[in-house]
Amino acid sequence: MTNASIAVKLLFVLFVAKLGYDEVQGAKSVARPTRKRRPRIEARVYDGFQYLEPCLIPVGTYIALEVLPQQVNLTSNSSGLAEIVQQIVESEIGDTADQDSEKSARSLQRANFAGLFAKEPIKGLAGIRPLSTTRLPMGIFVPDKYLSKMLYENADYGEEDGAASADEKAPEEDPPMQKAHLKIYRGVRRIVGKIKRARREGPTKFDYNATFPGLTPYEAVYIPQGLFVPLSAIPGKRSAVRGAPSTNTYFDGITALSVMSFAPGVFVPHKLSSMPPLPGNVIPSPPNHGGVTGKPEADVDHEINNSTLTNSTKPATGNITQPSNEEIQKKFIQWINEEYNGMAESLLSQMAHAVWRFETNVSNINENAMIDMMSVKTNFTYNVGQGIRSYKPEAITNSTYIRLYRKLSNSGDGALLGEKRENFTKIKADMERIYAAGVVCGDVSISVADMANCTIKWTLSPNITRQLATSRNSTLLLHIWKSWRDSTGKRMRPLFLEYLKLKNESAIADGYPDVGLSWRERYIEPSYNYSDIDFMQEVKELWNKTLPLYVNLHGYVRRKLIKQYPEAKINPAGGIPAHLLGSLWSYNWQNLLNFTWPYPKKPLLDPTAAMVKQNWTVEKIFRTTDKFFKGIGLTPAPPSFWEKSMLTKPKDRPVMCQPETIDFYNHKDWRIKMCADVTHEDLISAHQQMGALQYQIQYQDQYVPFREGANPGFMEAIGNTLALSVSTQSHMRRLGLAGKATSFNEDIFRNINFLYSVALDKVVHLPFSYLMDKYRYDVFDGKVPIEKLNAKWWEAVKKFQGICSPLSRTEEDFDAGAKFHIPADQPYIKYFVAGILQFQIHKALCTAAGHAGPLSECDIDGSAAAGKLLEDVMELGSSVPWQAALEKLTGSTRMDAGPMLEYFEPLSDWLDQDNAQWGTTLGWGLGSDTVCGQGGEADISAKPDKPEPAGPTKPDGPGPGKPDNHGPPKPGGNGDKPHNAAEEIHEVKPGTDAPKPAPEKPIANGLGKQNGPAGKPHDAAAEVHEVKPGPDGPASRPVHAHRPRG
Repeated sequence: MTNASIAVKLLFVLFVAKLGYDEVQGAKSVARPTRKRRPRIEARVYDGFQYLEPCLIPVGTYIALEVLPQQVNLTSNSSGLAEIVQQIVESEIGDTADQDSEKSARSLQRANFAGLFAKEPIKGLAGIRPLSTTRLPMGIFVPDKYLSKMLYENADYGEEDGAASADEKAPEEDPPMQKAHLKIYRGVRRIVGKIKRARREGPTKFDYNATFPGLTPYEAVYIPQGLFVPLSAIPGKRSAVRGAPSTNTYFDGITALSVMSFAPGVFVPHKLSSMPPLPGNVIPSPPNHGGVTGKPEADVDHEINNSTLTNSTKPATGNITQPSNEEIQKKFIQWINEEYNGMAESLLSQMAHAVWRFETNVSNINENAMIDMMSVKTNFTYNVGQGIRSYKPEAITNSTYIRLYRKLSNSGDGALLGEKRENFTKIKADMERIYAAGVVCGDVSISVADMANCTIKWTLSPNITRQLATSRNSTLLLHIWKSWRDSTGKRMRPLFLEYLKLKNESAIADGYPDVGLSWRERYIEPSYNYSDIDFMQEVKELWNKTLPLYVNLHGYVRRKLIKQYPEAKINPAGGIPAHLLGSLWSYNWQNLLNFTWPYPKKPLLDPTAAMVKQNWTVEKIFRTTDKFFKGIGLTPAPPSFWEKSMLTKPKDRPVMCQPETIDFYNHKDWRIKMCADVTHEDLISAHQQMGALQYQIQYQDQYVPFREGANPGFMEAIGNTLALSVSTQSHMRRLGLAGKATSFNEDIFRNINFLYSVALDKVVHLPFSYLMDKYRYDVFDGKVPIEKLNAKWWEAVKKFQGICSPLSRTEEDFDAGAKFHIPADQPYIKYFVAGILQFQIHKALCTAAGHAGPLSECDIDGSAAAGKLLEDVMELGSSVPWQAALEKLTGSTRMDAGPMLEYFEPLSDWLDQDNAQWGTTLGWGLGSDTVCGQGGEADISAKPDKPEPAGPTKPDGPGPGKPDNHGPPKPGGNGDKPHNAAEEIHEVKPGTDAPKPAPEKPIANGLGKQNGPAGKPHDAAAEVHEVKPGPDGPASRPVHAHRPRG
């Protein structure tokens, strides 16, 4: 094997590592099929700054835009820039180069110029960091747009100089990744071949002026994002290239620094002599929060191409004619269409690939590559956001481009500069790492602080989730509840305080008073005179309209829990202890179903058992789902979906199983990542995920910023809406997964059970999704003082959810951080919006489908009219105000809780009757005491020798017609006060001391008698529906069990 071949393979290993692949181990022979040769692309210099072609870059210095002093106006102070660049060049690569600076630069093991800074500034230049102003040897630069096109197209490359020879081997690796690696390998060889051919043509090919046509060696030029490969790292004949350094001072040998990722910046070719003033209009304006007038960075590149190259040696002097508003708008539209959209697609495509590689093959290499791409994306967003503001907003009158301007002018977290941005990224990563490492000991006698002595360690999935679903041991549940918070939120509290400070700084730098308003920006619509105040008021009204249903459900479940857990001493007029609700966050109560069914003798039919019996597979689940979408006239899943999606959990590598739909921004590749199994729950989830995929397919022709839901809640709502149809009993029967009811009453009873199971998800989640961000809004704007961070969290939990802490909490705790979206820095109000919209959209589609009957029984399967209505709205993305999209779909511009209340009306009537019969106290009081119970804290002293094994639970207490053991208490215990409607809690006076007699006639909703045969009291013990646990919890959950993506 030749030295050249060895070097090529080494370059390949380094290139793969940069892109985030696992280490290459071994080698595997790959036969190269005969293919039609693709047209060659000539190896050209950087002529005209064409994004689609590689270019040669001479020796020079690169300066990241973000580190240039902000007080320098690059568009008007060209001499100031020239002076700065002169100092940088002399400091970095002059004959008297600072050795400490060189050592600092060499100490970094990667060169991603997207916010990575060394600790020591360059001598004499405060704020300019060595790794942001870096000497480059001669090399080849491949812009991102071309790189993405070359590496991620499905076509293979034909044999040419640089293509793999027949005896060369591709890396040995897992089969799913082999094809992608081979493609990248050949892509790199393709670039190498271009350079080798160019080198054979002689050194004069690389003359400075030939490299940058029309520019002298002293002038700075703008460089977009891309990949740089030094010539010295490329194997082959070493021609003497004029101007190339004999040694790579900063890039010695072939190291990780041989392949580097660029952020936009300024490049200065080297000729160590005097430097005249630079033309100001060659350089893009730097980030400036004071609104310095300039042009967007990508637009400068366009202007160089059209004007600067023809007269670039003359400095800009004299007055500059101001363009008209019409010219500005034309220029903006041209930039969007010719430059921005392509760059954004390329970047987001690479971002999607980096995320996919990590989440489907979790490793440190893939994680680092993903973090690098996130940093590049943050820089891109920031640079676009700052540059876009150089266009006068009043000059843009086209409604579509006004919306684009608004979206692009938000820099997000990129508004933080330098070390602050780096620190912020690290803090977020640390918080997420703490959350991901959360663990609970299976021995209740061992706390998190003593975890070193634990031999049974439970992670969130599957251990903790399984225990919460199946265990009825209140001591164990309390231990899990406390330990999880000690393991996550408590540990991240100091980091959250740092995050809070930097997050608000970022929002303020971006023009917002605090983070909360920046998060709510996507709901604000000036064209509809819909302000932030309007949005918050509408959300509050929606909450108040749905509150009575939640209060009724809360009272019913609390009564069942009192019977199930007498040792917990639950206050019948107070909050429910948080650890008893079957979820770490009390936002979904479906794990309580097996002892709280309204009609235990009439359980829902179990589709999972039928699926297993009929030999369903995960592929059949998704084929059936795809058939549903084709049946309503929507687009079938593309071939890439079936080839590349991860639908089941692989056995050979760790993956992230959170269901997710990913758009690769190339108009042909959409995938789903999910660890599905053959269950009814995953059948419903498949429809939700495919609904999101349909949304992405439909809006693919929109500008990149519009490729999203009409508002953040729309995407979630569309998937949930379709799941409402397929979860009906009639749809299950159509699929052959449920039999017909034996009588009319049986259907009614099962419908109440069905609605109850849905309510434990949909209705129960509303207050949680409301309080999560309402609490954070108050934290961001200072209403919640830092010294009361945890106390105010529990006040919000009690006020909105009617849930109390089972143990005393202190300000050393940070219980909000026990939920993923807090450390992950993700807004949550979209789930509240989706919770309302899904029923509103469901009703509109049912009307289009011609459905007649209860809304809860509607199934739009096979309705082309419903599908067309949905398609027409989805293809808009966010290109129109969300009110316009909602009006097109439903006929109304406002969110409406009416369809949700209509959907649950039979259940609501039943709960009214049932709670009235038992004299159930409704509500929970608003006292300041957020710790549970008039009986004090839950008892954690009695510790069993080992956790109680999961198994069938004891039947619940009596249903309607027989009194509970606990009569209705008198209100006011433990500091609780009667409800105050002004404080958003529904007040219902407690019932009398004795329950009302059971009705002898069918109640208003036609459910029939609720007594047993011959007028005997209802016997819940004889009707309990047992669900035997399987290895991962209950064998099935015969309900619509979607949990919002959290």
